[in-house]
Amino acid sequence: MPCPICQSPKTALFIAGLTDTYYGTTTEKFDLWACENCEAKFQQPFIAEETVGKYYPSSTYQPYQMSANPVQLSWKHNPQSMYLRELLKKHAPNDRFSLIDVGCGGGGFLMSVKHYFPNAYLAGVDISEASMQNLKAIGVDGFCGSLYDVELPQKFDYITSSQVLEHVNQPYLFQQTLRKLAHDNTIIMIDIPAADSFTARKFGRHWTHWDLPRHSILYTKKTLTHLFRDFNTLEIRRGGSVLAILSSYKLSKGKDVFQPIFPFESLLFRAITQMGKVLRLSFLFDDKLIWIGKIK
Repeated sequence: MPCPICQSPKTALFIAGLTDTYYGTTTEKFDLWACENCEAKFQQPFIAEETVGKYYPSSTYQPYQMSANPVQLSWKHNPQSMYLRELLKKHAPNDRFSLIDVGCGGGGFLMSVKHYFPNAYLAGVDISEASMQNLKAIGVDGFCGSLYDVELPQKFDYITSSQVLEHVNQPYLFQQTLRKLAHDNTIIMIDIPAADSFTARKFGRHWTHWDLPRHSILYTKKTLTHLFRDFNTLEIRRGGSVLAILSSYKLSKGKDVFQPIFPFESLLFRAITQMGKVLRLSFLFDDKLIWIGKIK
């Protein structure tokens, strides 16, 4: 099986028989392959994009839910907090600029940007009709449909895409979409699960972010660098939260990730997070890769 990122033939079965332990939409089993050359991990065979929607539980799928509160700048390792801090470095609250969130889900991040920058022109793209209703409710333009087919009226100063690229089985076509939306000075910010994280190594097949069948390709820093070799990479950061460790632990024990298994679990989560920050235990917060760059 040639690698979908670097086309190397040096690929092999990595984890066999993964199931949808997260949402339980199917009892099917799925195989994950690995590339020796660029370290990509990819589902094989890929699920056709026109049929993959059945594996997304629209009423309970977390990315389609909108948080009641804006993203907090105090969340140091949260990728979307990083995006907001980048915007605040460059703009005063009343500045005008344009930003589009590709694969915006429930619209929580766009709501957060609107909270800090009320004069910015904001837009979101997603295949979810429910997402479009969320965007309408907060006064943000929504474009419903495939990332590849939606016609947008302009280019944007910023493009963000959070936890989307791993769902895409045609990453270079995804890049073409980014190019259509960008001008020479557009800043692009993308975050994805990090398949070379501490949590991925620690929990193996029970790592929460494999999330098959919804995730098509998982990336390491090396994979991401190869994918964006024709872009101008400004920076690759790491981020994330202790939640990845907690969820992976639950999966390793055959538990429901959405149900508490410890007394006062939310307080425990906060305590571990604070301890990690104070002691600078970076491995607790490395389950996401954040790519920041421009088109060439």
